[in-house]
Amino acid sequence: MINLKTIFALAFIAVLSSCSKNDDTISDLVSFENNTPVAILSILMPSNQERPSISEIKVDKEGFIKDRNKIVLEMNIQHTNSAQLTFSLIAPDGSEQIFIAKAGNKPFIATNKVRFSGQFSKTINFAEDIMAGDYKESKGESVALNIEPIFSFLQNKNIQGTWKLKVVDSNTDFSAGIISWKLIFEKGALK
Repeated sequence: MINLKTIFALAFIAVLSSCSKNDDTISDLVSFENNTPVAILSILMPSNQERPSISEIKVDKEGFIKDRNKIVLEMNIQHTNSAQLTFSLIAPDGSEQIFIAKAGNKPFIATNKVRFSGQFSKTINFAEDIMAGDYKESKGESVALNIEPIFSFLQNKNIQGTWKLKVVDSNTDFSAGIISWKLIFEKGALK
């Protein structure tokens, strides 16, 4: 039979062990998604003014990025020609990083998802076509831009706030859109 002193002693040990636990990561995978389609607008002719198309994800959870390699950016895009598009990720603090700039020459098909993460092994060759699949966030080159790793600018930043996926279309008048996109913070990504 357990007496009252034993119960208090066990409770005290449980409290001490939970206080001394040194887990500085958010233990679960968290993801945030926008499933509302946004039309991709073409540049206005003849003025050639940029008209970015922006889709937003509001993140209400607080956490700081500990390991940028455990972040996954997933996109579902519909467009006839990937060579006309430039993609940027904008963090809640307003910092921005281009991660695809007029690469390939194939369509993005609405049913195909393209994902980026430091964990994936396939790298983008900016002279080839980008198809559905998983790509490592890596340096690459297009005609005019030196592309930095997608998530390098996010290390130690708070994830709370509004994230934006920005797409600039350099030419088309065709039907195109951001069908959906998602940010996934895998276990160990956040502290």
